[in-house]
Amino acid sequence: MSEIILTNQLLSRQNFQEQCGIELSPLRDIHGRTPEFAIGNTPYLFEPSSSINNKPSAEGLSALNQLAPMYISRDLTNLALSFGSDNVLALTQIRNKLHEANIGITGATTSFYNNRVSSFIRAVQQYQNTLMQYRETIEAKSLHKLAAEQKVNQAYKELQSKFHYEMESVTAQIKHVEVRHSAIWREEKTLSEVAAT
Repeated sequence: MSEIILTNQLLSRQNFQEQCGIELSPLRDIHGRTPEFAIGNTPYLFEPSSSINNKPSAEGLSALNQLAPMYISRDLTNLALSFGSDNVLALTQIRNKLHEANIGITGATTSFYNNRVSSFIRAVQQYQNTLMQYRETIEAKSLHKLAAEQKVNQAYKELQSKFHYEMESVTAQIKHVEVRHSAIWREEKTLSEVAAT
């Protein structure tokens, strides 16, 4: 069975053996080689010497390569040191289960919001493009400065219009949830008053 070994500091062979209780010889880096010393925030594959031909497993190296980028290995090292490796594995399993559940939910909601949000995104892109054209006009000291300025103002108004529409949509959804919640609360209150009499 393969394990991933992480450390947050540079350790020589002797320091590594003293702190971890294992030698560096069964460790493999992302290239399948035994490291001379353990580098902080670098994942290593640990496989017992009973593996065939003393070569690292393909699955182990694949997992190691996925963890190799510094931003991943550093965060994973910090998580493992803060919460413990067993808790990190448990959190990973929970996250994977939530991810599986969210895929179905995401697919359903994406199609609903896609058209509405894409019009807002198009307005943002149009405003950005218009600003870039205005900048080019200013830098070129063109005579069309006034026309470019009017295009910027028009694109800004369109962007504001789309933004206000999105804000009203979100606010309406929040109010709808609040109204439903208060209606349920009133119904429960009425039922409890009737039951009390």
